[in-house]
Amino acid sequence: MKALRKRVFALALAFVMMLSLILVSCGNDEAPTDENSSSVIEITDTSSSENETTTEETTMKETTTEETTTEETTTEETTTKETTSEKTSEESSSEEPDPVDPLEEEVNALLETKHRLTFNEDGSFRVLILADAHMNYKNLEGAKLVRDRIKLLVDRNDPDLVIFTGDNVIGATNSTETRINVLNLVQYIEEKQIPWCHVYGNHDHEGGYPNILQQNVYESFEYCISKTGEDLSGVGNYVHAIYNQDGTVGAAIYCLDSGAYDVVNGGYDYIKEDQIAWYKETSELLQEYNDGKVVPALMAFHIPLIENNYAYNNRDNTEIVTEYTGQRNESICASATDTLLFETILERGDVTAIVTGHDHVNDYMYKMSGIKLCAAPNMSDLTYYNPDVQGARVFDLNLETIDDMITYVDYLIERLDPDDYDAFASGTELEISQDKIDSASKTGYNNSGLEGTVTVSSAEGKGQGGGDAIEITRSQTGNFEVKIDLDTVGKLGENKYLIVWMDLSSVDFRKACVGLISSEGKSSPYRTDDKDTPTEFYYLPDGADSWKTLSHGGDGCFGVGDSGSQTMEGKKGYFAFPIEYFLNSSRSMSEDTLITGFYLYADIKSADYANTPFYIDAIALTDDYAGYIK
Repeated sequence: MKALRKRVFALALAFVMMLSLILVSCGNDEAPTDENSSSVIEITDTSSSENETTTEETTMKETTTEETTTEETTTEETTTKETTSEKTSEESSSEEPDPVDPLEEEVNALLETKHRLTFNEDGSFRVLILADAHMNYKNLEGAKLVRDRIKLLVDRNDPDLVIFTGDNVIGATNSTETRINVLNLVQYIEEKQIPWCHVYGNHDHEGGYPNILQQNVYESFEYCISKTGEDLSGVGNYVHAIYNQDGTVGAAIYCLDSGAYDVVNGGYDYIKEDQIAWYKETSELLQEYNDGKVVPALMAFHIPLIENNYAYNNRDNTEIVTEYTGQRNESICASATDTLLFETILERGDVTAIVTGHDHVNDYMYKMSGIKLCAAPNMSDLTYYNPDVQGARVFDLNLETIDDMITYVDYLIERLDPDDYDAFASGTELEISQDKIDSASKTGYNNSGLEGTVTVSSAEGKGQGGGDAIEITRSQTGNFEVKIDLDTVGKLGENKYLIVWMDLSSVDFRKACVGLISSEGKSSPYRTDDKDTPTEFYYLPDGADSWKTLSHGGDGCFGVGDSGSQTMEGKKGYFAFPIEYFLNSSRSMSEDTLITGFYLYADIKSADYANTPFYIDAIALTDDYAGYIK
């Protein structure tokens, strides 16, 4: 019985062990499949109790050994993996990340922008300057005209960047009105996906909505790359890089807030010391980043520098002003405060051109000390303007000429080349047809709102010898000007006098003058008013046979408004005006000056003369007024 119980027990134990091994083997994905490597438990049937005991013990040892070996192997693998993982982790933690270049980090933060500016593959980059738009959403007709002109200028120039140089929007009292104004300015630019930016002028804030809040509206537009800038005087002091194709910096554009009005000293505001210090530090930083080479730059702000006036006053001194184009058609309204910005720019040697707005009808460029001081004329009728000068300044930044930026004005009206025309012969009468009279430009001087109070028409029987004449009427007092195109265009030649027959029998002027319109790449009046000193002219009354000498006053006009000037009331006949006194912003006419029209500037003496017509006829050029009697 004992032997039988032992045998049964041994068989049961063996069965349990074998089942356990099968289960372990099935659960082990890496279990060996080769027969020679398989664990086999052999159950031997023997009658010897000693043998049974030995077999039982042996089987248990084998099983225990296999289980122990498997556990040890698994433990070793696990330990090895853990050790390897620990080593890998230790090795990883011991590897230091690449150090961040603090200079590169600082420059990247400085130049961060929504839309990166890059020179084209041919090395070109064009900047279009739009100045003094004075966009006012309340004037729907005027706003549409400005939008149309922006579209025209953008399409004609295909710029890579557009900059608005201040007095961009007028009268906005909240964010909604500001958004409407800005949208009117930039809608087409946004549609064309052209990056644009702006600076503020002295009028932007005057609707009551401050510039710092307007800035949020500007920056909300997708292609606006303006920035609030550093914590400096004003709003919007920032710099943009123009990158080369290889990613290096090729040029920079500085935009500064020149403020509005100088509350301490009076007059217009100026670039402050902290702004100048920021420019200098930024310029030095970009030079360091550019391997020690200065980064050529353009600078834009609204109010001109005092140096602009100095350049104008020395424009004919080639030792001071080495090059100039365009005209100063109105006073340069710079700040009276002399800052160190220009001197700092000279010290740095990077800025090669400065562009400003503010003076709507100036289009000059004076190159002084290697820096081009450029005025951008306005292109809007929503403020005072001169249609002959309206347009946009263009900068062509080419890598080959980056140290001497090419700049010019793209005028809205067509410009004529004097080389294509002959000179007027002496005694030539300047013909003016009916359609030229009907289309005459009539503007309130520096005030376009007065235009509707001036009428120009033809009058039968009111001219010299009973012929037709040009009739001009003013319905109220106030300065105004009339420009009438000629039927035939020609150069001045050797002519010395402008002859005009006028009937002023019933009218008198506070001040007035006549002149000629030229087109030398642009149209602009030449007039005695710019002489600003008493000068003589001559009068031949109808029916007389000798000329009388009259005088302009100290302001270059005839009339009663200035000491020395001649009253004109009751006069009717020929007048001869010496062309040597005709100036265009102090520039004299020459034989090659191209004459395209006749000019009149006037202000009637008082309201008593309102709606009183006067007449003009027989406009001519001659080299000898004394012999001119028709």
